[in-house]
Amino acid sequence: MHSTSNLPSSPSELISHFLPPISVRLSSVMQDDNPVLRTMLEDDVHLRETNERVVALTEESWRKVRAEVEPLHELLVQAEAKTQEESFQGRGTG
Repeated sequence: MHSTSNLPSSPSELISHFLPPISVRLSSVMQDDNPVLRTMLEDDVHLRETNERVVALTEESWRKVRAEVEPLHELLVQAEAKTQEESFQGRGTG
């Protein structure tokens, strides 16, 4: 049976699913091995705080999306299973 485990578990997974070039840029922003960005974040308090707020808002929004999508995904899986069951039953009686 299907499960919600195949749904993206984080905003970055969702972004990479739809827009790989953007996800590459976003992942480089979050990595410590980017010395230019690390220096900018260390030197610019406003930029660092803004970045932290954006990440927090994105994560919060993603939690809300998953809370709405997961039950719908389960309903879809159940409907597909029921349709397949009815199809098999229809073939057996025909």
